[in-house]
Amino acid sequence: MTGFQSDPILGRRWAIVASCDHAEWPVVAVQTSESDPVASSETNRMLVTSVYSITVVHAGDVVRLWKQEDLLRIEVVGVAEENGGLGKIVRVRLLRRNADDQATQERFLGVVRGPSDVEMQR
Repeated sequence: MTGFQSDPILGRRWAIVASCDHAEWPVVAVQTSESDPVASSETNRMLVTSVYSITVVHAGDVVRLWKQEDLLRIEVVGVAEENGGLGKIVRVRLLRRNADDQATQERFLGVVRGPSDVEMQR
């Protein structure tokens, strides 16, 4: 938990959550009903746990499967074969056509980085 953000127009509060294990991941804003600006550490732990347990990729979703290295980035489109939340590993199926115009299936494991966004595992 890195902080709170208030929306005075809508009267809502948002908790800003960052992953300690993966500082390069974007922060996530989660609506909270906490009226005290300094929430207890137990509330913070529960909020962080709930953020990472929310399913953002569903089985059957079309996802962008990607891999980034120093001088190379690969992106392909696939179909998620299972549900997953942020940081969870899911199977992704690629449908491709080979030279004989036959459909071939390839499966990869990837880490969910966001909605419809999966980073390919090594």
